[in-house]
Amino acid sequence: MTFSSRRSQLFLIYLLAFVCAVGNPIVVPNLPFIMEEFRLTAIEMGLVISLFALPGAIIIPLYGVLCDRIGRRPMLIMCLLTCILGSLFSYYAPSFSWLLVGRMLQGLSFTPLEALSNTLASDLFEGEARLKCIARCTSIQYFSVAITPLIVTSLTSWAGWRVGFAFSTALAGTALFLCLPIRIAYRSPENVTFRKYGSHIRQILTSFRVLSLFSVRIAVAFIIFGVVYPHFALLLTMRLGVPAEETGFTYSGYAIGMFLGALFIPLVIRWFKPRTIGFVGGLQLSAATVILFLAENSFHVFIALLLIGTGSGMLTSCCAGHVSLASSPDTRGSIMSAYSTIFRMGQTVAPLLFGMIFQSGGFEGLLGACFAVTLFLMGMAGYSFSYADRIEHQADTRQHGDSFSS
Repeated sequence: MTFSSRRSQLFLIYLLAFVCAVGNPIVVPNLPFIMEEFRLTAIEMGLVISLFALPGAIIIPLYGVLCDRIGRRPMLIMCLLTCILGSLFSYYAPSFSWLLVGRMLQGLSFTPLEALSNTLASDLFEGEARLKCIARCTSIQYFSVAITPLIVTSLTSWAGWRVGFAFSTALAGTALFLCLPIRIAYRSPENVTFRKYGSHIRQILTSFRVLSLFSVRIAVAFIIFGVVYPHFALLLTMRLGVPAEETGFTYSGYAIGMFLGALFIPLVIRWFKPRTIGFVGGLQLSAATVILFLAENSFHVFIALLLIGTGSGMLTSCCAGHVSLASSPDTRGSIMSAYSTIFRMGQTVAPLLFGMIFQSGGFEGLLGACFAVTLFLMGMAGYSFSYADRIEHQADTRQHGDSFSS
């Protein structure tokens, strides 16, 4: 196989980063309309988010193993085809049950695409260049999260809430057409037994370095999918009396914040210590929760979502980079898939858990639980980033020492 140029492979990586992020933004602005058409409760509405995440959380470890063992390209094509199928199911859904089936099929595709994007970036770059590329991938993902709700909201006014699924069908089809000619710079190992491969995976995934980073990832997922995605629209419409049509534009504050947080993370890494980055990211989320509790209009909610987005963008970019540096070439698919699985597990559990908290304690209970999670996140992010950075520097020192000796 003749590999395509680095520029072509970068185009593929960034394209996947954009596509993989539209799974929830195509539906979140329209949740009030879906809730009204199918007469859903708050918990049932949360299933639109949870059941999107659940299949990916269950099946993505297999995607990761196949990605390492048989190659990246076959998995890429299969994911895009599944994305098209799930989007069509959702678009034509005659009932809520059919909509959930379509969302589950979408989850089987979007989750692995995120892991594939980070895995391909790790294949192409090493060291600091890899951190920067993954940070750019994250910023593109959040640019997608920022612009998709605006597109969907503008189209919904004349085409209805199903237009978001038409958008994802067209996007995945275009991505598949553009990706077919590109050859990926990865060869699956031929001399590594499956037992040795599995042992290496277990060793990495059970290390304190990776487990602490995973705890940051799942805490961010709890905040995003427990509070922001399923409940911010209810905060606007039920508590503040804002028209449902404005939710998409208010939500863009969160998406813009995530894009900016990921976009500037290479500069933040250069200027600040890892512990400081983790602490400041968590502090932003804590402050945003307080603003949401005191909010009196949609502008206050916009500012809070902007802070949540910026803090989450910083934290997830750093987290993904450090997890990638903990992997080896023949395990990257599985490690980055496990990283995405942790996020999807949080996405699956959070809407249901926080939905029950909301039903029993209202907005006060919901935001109180969110604040507790942000305090945990603030401490754990600072510690885990600092710990991972110390190990990475020790590895670099040993590598340079070995090179000097030789």
